[in-house]
Amino acid sequence: MNGAALVAEGLVFGYGKRGRDVLRGLGCEVRSGEIAALVGANGAGKTTLLRLMTGLLKPRSGTVRRADGGPLCGNPALGALVSSPLCWRSLRAGEWLAAFARFYPRDCAARRRELCERLDLDPSAPVERLSTGNLQKLHVARALQHSPDLVLLDEPTSALDPASRRVFWSILGEEAERGAAILVSSHQLDELEQAVDRALLLKEGTIAREVAPRETARPWRLAVDAPEEKVAACLAAFWPRRLDAGARIPAGAPCVSDWSPDEDRNPILRALLEAGLPVKSVGPVPLSELWGREP
Repeated sequence: MNGAALVAEGLVFGYGKRGRDVLRGLGCEVRSGEIAALVGANGAGKTTLLRLMTGLLKPRSGTVRRADGGPLCGNPALGALVSSPLCWRSLRAGEWLAAFARFYPRDCAARRRELCERLDLDPSAPVERLSTGNLQKLHVARALQHSPDLVLLDEPTSALDPASRRVFWSILGEEAERGAAILVSSHQLDELEQAVDRALLLKEGTIAREVAPRETARPWRLAVDAPEEKVAACLAAFWPRRLDAGARIPAGAPCVSDWSPDEDRNPILRALLEAGLPVKSVGPVPLSELWGREP
């Protein structure tokens, strides 16, 4: 993983002179060669943050800067899907993309054809007749056709079908492999489980938590078909180091406990096996639950 491509520090922003601050001293970075996710409740400020990062909005205080010192708004190294421009609706999809490609110094024709093919987007289709899902594909292709070094996407898969979503994440993974810095805002936590390298929880105007969603970097959950007191006695050497799941286990139900990602599960599973305590399941804690825990 390379260094930061975009850095935000102390961002404060609110709408209107007396409006409540949406962002309150927020700081984060987008790193080259990674896919990061921005997650939060509706109204948490995800789109606002992305618009600040593109230069479409200016903060009340704080800074957003590119590591290379280049400008935010209008930078040809930036690919963004933060708003959905629908000008030139009378054009065909390929013509529409070609019109936007003129803003960039490199030839985008080959990449544009590839994206249309992989996303199953007909470049000869009139823009005004495209379905909601195909319009979303059009905007994804617009943001990526010039192979940008920094990619900022707001809910890019919201209208895509499951097959198109898989293709989208495959394309985004390739962009990260070539060194692009990518930040995606999304509510689709199931998609983020294996797709992103780092997830940022936006809460109360700031980044409340960072999580590495990939399974090997997350806490793991153990369910044993035995009362908790028996499991605790068997795992006495390990039990003090487990995480607090914050859940009350009903009497007679399987013992469920969460463990640090650094905790080697093999000795724990071996101890349970030797004690004759059946393991019901073992796997990563769902990403959706991690957001609900206090940092």
